[in-house]
Amino acid sequence: MFQRDPPSSIGAQISLKELCALHNLADKSADDEIDWMNQSDAMSLKDLGLAEPCRGGWAITARGLAVVRAQPEAVGPGLTR
Repeated sequence: MFQRDPPSSIGAQISLKELCALHNLADKSADDEIDWMNQSDAMSLKDLGLAEPCRGGWAITARGLAVVRAQPEAVGPGLTR
């Protein structure tokens, strides 16, 4: 059986920029407004099973939500949520 890394280890493997994008998708799923989504970040998140394309652009997956819950806020120089 194929086993994936736990959400906490996935969060450690993605860049701060991707983690910020993942938090933005979590906000979007909660019906909060987000500005835009970097396509490169979205594709990276898709490859990890954390996001998926949808009619409205991109949506966070259940696995992506688990990573967001396991990680602190994504904030860094030049990055805001």
